[in-house]
Amino acid sequence: MPRGSHVHRVLSGIPEPEVPHRPDLSTVIFRVCPANGSRAAAERADETGRRLLERINIHRRVVLSGTLVDGPCTLRVCVVSHRAHHDRITEALQIITAEDDVLTSA
Repeated sequence: MPRGSHVHRVLSGIPEPEVPHRPDLSTVIFRVCPANGSRAAAERADETGRRLLERINIHRRVVLSGTLVDGPCTLRVCVVSHRAHHDRITEALQIITAEDDVLTSA
């Protein structure tokens, strides 16, 4: 299974983040969904996304990047190295899932 497809499948199984697009190559994007359609909810989701990115990167085991896509903070997992082994991708997904759990249960 291609690495991007594996990352997409695992992230799509986490209840909280939205994974809006199936990757064409190896970049998978995801973001925190607002609780409702209000501007305040959108701002809270955006801030939670930024905090999630910080919490993931503080581990220094993997480094994700963030960008703005259609407004909200969107996180990116990009597996570009052919040397990225499955165990490192699994570790990255475990970190993302654990940090998402911390933020959504708070």
